[in-house]
Amino acid sequence: FYYEKCVTLGFPRSGIFYKDNTTLRGRLIKLLPFEVNKIFVYVPTHRDYENKSRKLYDKNSKKRSIWGYEPKENIEKLEQLLDDEKAVIIAKIHPVQAREILDEQKSNRIFTYHEIASRLTISLNELLAISDAMITDYTSAVFDYLQCDKPIIYYHFDIEKYNNTRGFFINPMTPLCAGDTCYNVVELTDSLKDIIEGKDTYREKRKFILDLLVTHQDANAEERIKKYFFD
Repeated sequence: FYYEKCVTLGFPRSGIFYKDNTTLRGRLIKLLPFEVNKIFVYVPTHRDYENKSRKLYDKNSKKRSIWGYEPKENIEKLEQLLDDEKAVIIAKIHPVQAREILDEQKSNRIFTYHEIASRLTISLNELLAISDAMITDYTSAVFDYLQCDKPIIYYHFDIEKYNNTRGFFINPMTPLCAGDTCYNVVELTDSLKDIIEGKDTYREKRKFILDLLVTHQDANAEERIKKYFFD
């Protein structure tokens, strides 16, 4: 497809990022059994090497937590930070991710998207819109989130294996990372602490990448689509 055959009209799903979502955030917080000051959303993509239906499946894949192969004490320190700062993490597991590879580790401050969505009808983009920061790995959802102008943390616990199997659209991907890059939960905990303390050193880079990749930074995609096809 040549560029001149494409029309850039925007994604209707991104309109939520330009609206007042105070009420929706309040409804979510009311569902939780404790006071919440910060909401972090973790949106990891799937791993082909963990999926038996994929050609790149590695039969030596072992069970892990959503944070990879981290010692229990490191995850406990993360959970302690969340508890001390009245924060929560909501993890949206990719629908193609092999669930049998993930340990179901219960946590008072880390929830799954399924747990939330079973009690409150909320889309992923709505969840992103009401969050205070995003934790991601290699998912394209991060480019939607740039429109929120909020901090991003890149969690790359398996970057070498991921790159050697599925690989990246742009490689190296570092130039498109507009936030701290962490390789373990200790580094992730430190980055979350910085965000909680109000540090945000990547705002200019986020804006640069947003302008590079997103033509229409508004909530008017539906109107442009209707106008293009029907007017």
